[in-house]
Amino acid sequence: MPVRSSKRRYIAFEILENQIFSYNELKYAVFKSKLDVFYPQDSNFRIINYDPSRRLCIVRCGHQFVEVCKNVLKKMEIDGKPLSIEIIMASGTLKSLRKKLTLKKRF
Repeated sequence: MPVRSSKRRYIAFEILENQIFSYNELKYAVFKSKLDVFYPQDSNFRIINYDPSRRLCIVRCGHQFVEVCKNVLKKMEIDGKPLSIEIIMASGTLKSLRKKLTLKKRF
């Protein structure tokens, strides 16, 4: 059985803006914010799931970079305007994160 080289953490956040953004707009905002904040390239930071209708997003990062990842998310900008978000929770597995979000009636 293959072994992953790094442990992963999943972070769920909600976009508090009234405007609905596309997946590509959000992906570009995350990429641009990673360049502004010192963020290691080996951190395995990716958008896993994005629901534009509920404005919920799940991202993945390395377990050592959770706080840095939260800072990157808080500094996101779209069209030069800061994007206001609320970080809901972080978890070690995607399954448990989705289960917790379902219990909170968020996902």
